[in-house]
Amino acid sequence: LHRVKNLSTRLNTYISYQINHAQLTLQSLAKRVKHPSYQLAQHAQRLDQLDSDMQRALNYRLERSREQLQQLQQRLFLAAPDKLLEQRQKQTRLLQDRMIRSIRSQLDSRQQHWRRVVETLNVVSPLATLKRGYAIVEDGSGNIVRSHQAVAVGDTINTRLGDGSLDCTVISTNTDH
Repeated sequence: LHRVKNLSTRLNTYISYQINHAQLTLQSLAKRVKHPSYQLAQHAQRLDQLDSDMQRALNYRLERSREQLQQLQQRLFLAAPDKLLEQRQKQTRLLQDRMIRSIRSQLDSRQQHWRRVVETLNVVSPLATLKRGYAIVEDGSGNIVRSHQAVAVGDTINTRLGDGSLDCTVISTNTDH
């Protein structure tokens, strides 16, 4: 009997140690997980910065292109060769067309990216979850009810739905799924 008690004590100690270790591991992992909205906000901020940088670079390139065009036009005016003028105008149109296509392509890419960001936000949105038919249940203090054990018969709960809410009274609880 003494040996059984000793083994029981050792087993309880080992189980307590394992539970504590698992809780510490869980807490450590929970600290490392970032909420999707935080990550999306970081990505949005980075995209804003990249967009600003791109606008500055495009403005700089456009200004340089204008200056080059003016210089070429001045040289052409002084030399007055018709063929060279025609060739430069053709090059200028081609460059302008290419620049416009490039800008449109970049804008389309950014719009697609923002659409994906908005879709991602809608997927993780609590409102979208409610619209899909799920409900959020709160106790009388406004705390989220995650288990039938968190409420008792007679408690008043609020059930939020996609199109409104219900004030309910708990008439029974059970563990059946």
